Amino acid sequence: MALRVHSSASALHPLRLARVRVEWNGEPFVVERLIDPGDLNAGYTDIDLTDEQTLPRGDAMFKVSLFNEAGHGAQFLVACAVLPSNPFDLGRTSFGRPPGECRLKAVTS
Repeated sequence: MALRVHSSASALHPLRLARVRVEWNGEPFVVERLIDPGDLNAGYTDIDLTDEQTLPRGDAMFKVSLFNEAGHGAQFLVACAVLPSNPFDLGRTSFGRPPGECRLKAVTS
């Protein structure tokens, strides 16, 4: 699973770091990624989550911070409901399913 963070910044002060704090039903964790010139040209950065960080069904909040090389930054919050891949599967447990079988629907706040 990956989080795609769209951004824009001044060419004089391009973004250098994307940081996401993930809060969910389990232990919160942080994922960071250096932003390269390809990300800047594309206008977004994909932040990959490992298999251990793939979220189960339920509520999640993503606190996204973007920083330029001078350390200045911006933050925003996205609250999500992690749903199973099959919407008819809402009543069944996701235990034993392969990682990444859930999808995210985001509602910005």
